[in-house]
Amino acid sequence: GDLLAVDVFQEQGLAAADTAVTVAFCDADGLKAINTRLSHTAGDDYLAALAQRLAHVVGPDDLLVRLGGDEFAIATTQAVGPLAAALGRALHAPAVIAGETLPLRVSVGLFPTTGGDAHTALGCAEAAMRTAKQRRSFIERYDPDRDGIPLPAGIRPSLRPRDQRVP
Repeated sequence: GDLLAVDVFQEQGLAAADTAVTVAFCDADGLKAINTRLSHTAGDDYLAALAQRLAHVVGPDDLLVRLGGDEFAIATTQAVGPLAAALGRALHAPAVIAGETLPLRVSVGLFPTTGGDAHTALGCAEAAMRTAKQRRSFIERYDPDRDGIPLPAGIRPSLRPRDQRVP
């Protein structure tokens, strides 16, 4: 699963210590509904369209990785404000999936850092993404008071938010 992507993130995304990096954790919203209503192929096309838009946002020295199912992460030297604006522009237009025009709905968490540990940076960005998802606010910058402090690498919470979803 995610471990390889986190390793790549550590080596390439956060390797330049003392460089200001913004980590973005992006989670596709509504994918299950697309898979159910249209097809799994349509769901794959939706993710491909999303990845293509995210690729437009990152520069040649930035990193974009798919973490799993419907999650992507970005490490970029862009500051939080410009990155948020660029993501807004990139994801604004809908995509045509299986002959239907669908909005690209994404929740994004942003975490500015100077090098450091990829697991922690991704955890902070993921926590902000969960807040964005709850608020339906598209994008949120990490706030430790609101979002909490992520657990150390290798430790999973006993009950994750996604396990609490009601079907």
